[in-house]
Amino acid sequence: MKNPRKYNKKITFFEVTSTKDKFGVPVENETIVATIPAHVKTKTVREYERTIGTVLEGTLQIEVRNSFAKSIKTSMKFEYAGIRYDIKEMLPNDIEQETVFIGVKIS
Repeated sequence: MKNPRKYNKKITFFEVTSTKDKFGVPVENETIVATIPAHVKTKTVREYERTIGTVLEGTLQIEVRNSFAKSIKTSMKFEYAGIRYDIKEMLPNDIEQETVFIGVKIS
């Protein structure tokens, strides 16, 4: 198993559903699905500079254990450091399938 100290950030995933109020105006509701430990893969200054002006600008990768990832869907969102992100992809990280990389982009 990977180093458990690596997963030192708590990230809350939530689903956004849309309903209408009594006047027919759409209202978004957020439901917390899970708060799980994760490893946030930080970018170096060089990597950050390379992504400016590209489709990778405003992206982030997080790594979670596979047992937690089963409750996460790409339709969900999460918040980290006060910034909201949309989940773009979920990819197995290693041969043993212990962890999953989640690629996200600023909402």
